[in-house]
Amino acid sequence: MGPPHWGKADDLHSEAHTGVDRRIRDRGGARRFVLDAYRHGKSIGALGTGLEVLKKLLPDGLRVASGNGDPATDQGVVSGSASGDAFIEAATAATAAHRHPHRPQPRI
Repeated sequence: MGPPHWGKADDLHSEAHTGVDRRIRDRGGARRFVLDAYRHGKSIGALGTGLEVLKKLLPDGLRVASGNGDPATDQGVVSGSASGDAFIEAATAATAAHRHPHRPQPRI
């Protein structure tokens, strides 16, 4: 069984050389996608520069990977510096839980 498909959220970390604020503003569809998934308790995955997007959109106190080690998992939000076995295992476990209903509200 392969890794889960993350859909349009992959676009969030594809432009490493642009500012996070601009990416959030210019990619309204991707922003709505992440926020809707978060509000509905769905699993979210982010890699690389996508970590900064999560930090901007999601509530303070939600644990996001620092970008230089193992992936972090907090209430169905899986983040890491790169894809690998540990990230795939964490993402698969978060997806298997189906929903994560007890999350704090996003900052936006």
